[in-house]
Amino acid sequence: CGNMTKVSHYRCADNIKCGLLIYDNVLQHKPPLFGTGAYDVYTQLDITAYTNTSNNLTCYYPQVELLEELDRHYPSSTFILNQRNATAWVKSVKRWFSLHERLIQCNITGFETGVGTSDEELVKFYNDQSRRVREFVDRHPTHRLVEVEIDQPSAGQVMEDAFGIDRSCWGHGNKADAMPILNQQETRG
Repeated sequence: CGNMTKVSHYRCADNIKCGLLIYDNVLQHKPPLFGTGAYDVYTQLDITAYTNTSNNLTCYYPQVELLEELDRHYPSSTFILNQRNATAWVKSVKRWFSLHERLIQCNITGFETGVGTSDEELVKFYNDQSRRVREFVDRHPTHRLVEVEIDQPSAGQVMEDAFGIDRSCWGHGNKADAMPILNQQETRG
């Protein structure tokens, strides 16, 4: 749909998790997306493993940890900031394949190991990261930021307006139940 043929979601080259490839690239002082498959769109970069991987990597969130590195190598990239009511996001985290328990074990900027046991800590991380991305794009005006409230019926229209790809191409692939609608969409850049 939309003539997008090179799209990665979670897995990159050779069906390897993108986060693992990016982590290795950074350790080897290569551009983060080097050898990941030359995709036009990366929709999920992180890894939150159930157990340590072969390189002892349990959690890695390039979209949190590598904003400056991504800017250095991809200065005109577009960031999509998926938004929704933070309480609804917390409920989703708690329902998604033990993600909540795995996140508590992570050490992410703004979300250190052991943090996240309470809903309030999760909401704070969510809101802080959203603010951090907005501030990053404000400091790096060569980037474009598209914010979309993913639980709103107009989300597809926001994406069509931003990218010129018909709104019917955008959907909700892991919808569990209806979420409340609270905020407006915004496109900056």
